[in-house]
Amino acid sequence: MGTAIRSKRAKKVAEMFGVEADPGSYAGFVDIAAIDIRPGTVTLVTGASGSGKSTLLRELGRKFRTRAWVDVSRIRLDDVPVVDCFGSDDLVAVLMTLGRVGLGEVWTYLRTPAELSEGQRWRLRMALALWRMREKPGVLVADEFCAVLDRVTAKVVARCLRKTIDAHPGMAAVLASPHEDLEAALRPEVMVRCDFGAISVQT
Repeated sequence: MGTAIRSKRAKKVAEMFGVEADPGSYAGFVDIAAIDIRPGTVTLVTGASGSGKSTLLRELGRKFRTRAWVDVSRIRLDDVPVVDCFGSDDLVAVLMTLGRVGLGEVWTYLRTPAELSEGQRWRLRMALALWRMREKPGVLVADEFCAVLDRVTAKVVARCLRKTIDAHPGMAAVLASPHEDLEAALRPEVMVRCDFGAISVQT
């Protein structure tokens, strides 16, 4: 349900544009019955900023709450060297996982997350999400997927994620992005387009 509009000005603007609910909340408009997250698949959610992508991800999280749901944005980064963030002595596996997200430099391995750039920290969270999924396959979720990366790096990470999903059919990914240039790299089985509460689903 949308939050009630409490001010007179907000109500007037809503009437001008034919909006009956708080424009910051689209949960009452989103119909997710047509969206099914199957193992081995990628679901890509696109749409302009503010169009309802994040709200849709939250609703999907409620719908599929019985599955292991690994949210990249919620992964904590400890103040230890990057190679120690995984808590594993299998360094080959750790380095391979870092390589999948484009973190392949020795100095990156030895720095702490605080010493990395914003884009590198995001990729480290992605690597940690993949590591957790390796131990317990489930659904990897990333809002603003690759948003802080340059477009070339974003496409590289997207291709690597697609390969990882293909190699581990127990995994699935639900990704939200305002950019539509990642579709070819991700090859999503499900495309969801958000348009300020209304959604269209293509499989």
